[in-house]
Amino acid sequence: MKRIVIIGAGPAGLTAAYELLNRSSEYSVTILEETSFIGGLSRSVKCSSCIMDPGGHRFFTGIDRIGKLWTELIPVSDDTGKNDDILMKRKRYSSIYFKDRFFDYPISAGIFRQLKGLNAPKAAMGYIRSAIFPRKENNLEDLFINRFGSPVYEMFFKTYTEKHWGRSPRDISADWGYQRIRALKLSSVIGNIFKSSEKAAPDEFYYPKYGPGQLWERTAELIKSKGADILSEHKVRRICTENGRISAVICTDKNGYEITVKGDIFLSSMPLKELSLGIDSAPKDIKRIAEGLSFRDHIIVGVLAVRPEKFPSDCWIYIHDNSLKVSRVQIYNNWSPYLLKDPDKYIWLGAEYFCQENDSLWKKSDNELAEIAAKELSQIGLIPSEKSVIHTHTERIKKAYPAYFDSYSEIDTIKKYMDSFGNLYCIGRNGQHRYNNMDHSMMTALVAVDNILSGKTDKADIWNVNTEDIYNEAQN
Repeated sequence: MKRIVIIGAGPAGLTAAYELLNRSSEYSVTILEETSFIGGLSRSVKCSSCIMDPGGHRFFTGIDRIGKLWTELIPVSDDTGKNDDILMKRKRYSSIYFKDRFFDYPISAGIFRQLKGLNAPKAAMGYIRSAIFPRKENNLEDLFINRFGSPVYEMFFKTYTEKHWGRSPRDISADWGYQRIRALKLSSVIGNIFKSSEKAAPDEFYYPKYGPGQLWERTAELIKSKGADILSEHKVRRICTENGRISAVICTDKNGYEITVKGDIFLSSMPLKELSLGIDSAPKDIKRIAEGLSFRDHIIVGVLAVRPEKFPSDCWIYIHDNSLKVSRVQIYNNWSPYLLKDPDKYIWLGAEYFCQENDSLWKKSDNELAEIAAKELSQIGLIPSEKSVIHTHTERIKKAYPAYFDSYSEIDTIKKYMDSFGNLYCIGRNGQHRYNNMDHSMMTALVAVDNILSGKTDKADIWNVNTEDIYNEAQN
């Protein structure tokens, strides 16, 4: 029996284990997880009488194989009262908060009607100019301007991008935008300028009754029932190589004891940076590039407050206002009313802040962060007042977002090096240093398993997940 070692019990690692054990009895599976929980950013955090989704995980995909897997793990049901292990169908609304007003998101051709007094003609002409005379897309700023025009870029995208990444869009690779942003159509813009303003029909998506972690807890139960070992609080420190293959990983457990885990095949969803630096035989140039790979860290403050009279329909709201530190707000009532007790009486919000580990925001106490969140949510109008807050809970998440700057431009060198190890497969968001959604992360695992079972040695198809245009947000 071949030994499979999977690093990381997030969506990619758990999906890989589930798929392998379902399709073959020739493998033993051991999962090494650094933290005490499973699911990674896609976990459900239970706090007081509420459940928090740290990342806002919409179960929506253009990949049939992923959709079938979700419903195989947790079925879709409208019987929410009696059934717990279910996916509920939800309506997706989201907005941008800018200059004390709310605008539809994703940005569509209707934005030029919504702007009204905010230089709408200038914005429309700016878009038309960019559509006819596009820039060469050397960076993310060029991409945004080509897709929306300079005025809309300055109003909506520049500030938010700087808050999210802590860098100017000029310093960020356009690769991020190619993954996530689709251009407006010139004909749609011209046609919509003269229409009456109507809110776009919402997309539909699925969502587990008790948050995304419900799916991963279920997956973990199933793979353990098939013999897999999930070792929590086991941090991989070093990766051993022999004759051009990975031979073992050395990790420490929660008590600090070193453990060597040998294997025949390794799937890694640990940060590509840490994997590269941990390989004992990695060349100096690989380690130099790895040292330069950057991340954006994440703080989310859950705020339970008295329900306001005017209740928003949004699942989340992007805050494009430089006077506020908060970047995005999740409204958990609209994800699932089962994420809190008495949703008719309370509103349960997740205020998200992007930062760097150990910067001034990261170092603030939970109480200080709760005060900032309450003040800002009150200013936006999402809670009646700071005094209406009943309960708060703070989560700090390291390496939440792989960044597309610094040594990212040399990442192909690291990818080629990793592929030189025939028994190593890099999967997931951090495993590929790619801003993947949950379905993309899962798909990298499925493709890796396909390759393992078929004996395919070319790993390009694993790295190419989430490069096709079908993954982008539709922009009508």
